[in-house]
Amino acid sequence: MASSAPEYLWLVQESSYGTQVTTKTVGTNQFLVPLHESNSFSMAEDPVFQEIPYGGGLDVVADVVADHREVKGSLTTLGYPALAAFLLNAAVTRVNAGQTSPWTTTEPPGDLASFYAWHLIRDRSGAWHTRAYSGVKVLSIEGSVSRQDPKLKLKLELQAQKELPNAVDSSTAPTAPAAPTEAQYPRGPYLFSHTGGNVLLGGSALTKYDSLSFKITNKVDPRWFESRWLSDLVCVGREATSDMSLLLKSSPDLRSTYQAVTSQGFSIEFDNGTNSLKVDFNGNAHINKLPYDLPLGKVFMQNATFRNKWDAAANAGAGADVTITTT
Repeated sequence: MASSAPEYLWLVQESSYGTQVTTKTVGTNQFLVPLHESNSFSMAEDPVFQEIPYGGGLDVVADVVADHREVKGSLTTLGYPALAAFLLNAAVTRVNAGQTSPWTTTEPPGDLASFYAWHLIRDRSGAWHTRAYSGVKVLSIEGSVSRQDPKLKLKLELQAQKELPNAVDSSTAPTAPAAPTEAQYPRGPYLFSHTGGNVLLGGSALTKYDSLSFKITNKVDPRWFESRWLSDLVCVGREATSDMSLLLKSSPDLRSTYQAVTSQGFSIEFDNGTNSLKVDFNGNAHINKLPYDLPLGKVFMQNATFRNKWDAAANAGAGADVTITTT
């Protein structure tokens, strides 16, 4: 039985930039994204306008042209194990030398792999509005959990190559995937308690925290060259931080670690007993900020920000900044 939802989003791995895989298997290379909030997914093509004045001393816009297009958007969803693994690998894992990881792609080694996004919306008349976005890459990803909101929430900023169909080249989108069935909707996102004992600093577990988040921002260089549409979206760097609100206590002595600018390993892992997701800053992270939080009538806390650096010893000596491990 197909889903009765009037909106749904499929993400499909691409075999090359802008080209989705031909054989699609739900949960392997095609992923349904539950849209649990208002405007959970938002993406659209925007012409990059160039305004031309009337001239001759009169500064009034008389003409406008748009020689290229920019397609950006955002996505908010929950951290369901298979979906979270796909999104974190898309955001973080660089294409390996054999171009087989995070999945098989022709994108160059060291870059990020791309995916296709299908967004389908049903209006009041019952008509479906179908939009496809090719060549999607992740600009940033943020994950957050807390005792107040224990479900792992993922927020992504995205950039795509092209919107299909569009009014410029009269292109059409390929046939959209079938509507999802009820059984294809994921259930059971990672929870705050799944991090217990699994947030490690210098190999030891941090305890007594009531919120945890991480943010990974890719530094990308979008290039259109002579095309109207994005030709290359290249990842040329990254920065990553993690914020925690911890009970103020003497052990571990985070203030001494902070003031000494001590670099050590830092990692976050979600483990529900069946699946796990590890965001590893590897062995060269440091505490970047450590303000006190001293509320009246409540226990004293400290808010720690961990910032990662390049770790030359990681990745079997090949070096890495952030790595993702999933089971």
